Amino acid sequence: MQLWLSLFVEIEVAYLDGMTDDSSEHTILDFLAEDYVVLVMIDPSVSEIARKLIRHFHIHGKDAVHVASAIRWNAPVFDTFDRPLITKLNAGDPNGLLGGLVVREPTYEGQRRLDDPPLA
Repeated sequence: MQLWLSLFVEIEVAYLDGMTDDSSEHTILDFLAEDYVVLVMIDPSVSEIARKLIRHFHIHGKDAVHVASAIRWNAPVFDTFDRPLITKLNAGDPNGLLGGLVVREPTYEGQRRLDDPPLA
């Protein structure tokens, strides 16, 4: 399994609740360095797709960048714990902006949130 993430995640995830700045930084960098994490670039085509998503679905720019990255890099699935985002994106796509992208909550049994406490 690979987890493709927009490079924007390096900016968006700046700290983790309940952790010091140093602990947050180490946890974030360790996670992003995992072999299964693939960081994808933000290029002008991602920006163009993101603007269209913002206008059509009325979503936040940061969310649009992540979804646009998935579309641009041909990801079949976009997993997120953000229920309002899932609802908006699955409400209808008459213009075909999502290009068949499946938007859902993670289904991988071991999927955890980055800020979940470490497993014992």
